[in-house]
Amino acid sequence: MSAKKVVVVGGGIVGCMTAMELVGRGCQVTIE
Repeated sequence: MSAKKVVVVGGGIVGCMTAMELVGRGCQVTIE
């Protein structure tokens, strides 16, 4: 199964922590 692609809008502490969690779950994350 391919990784889901996710865009996190906002690179503050919450956005970065969310991105880290999603990467840990196998998602491909882009922070905008």
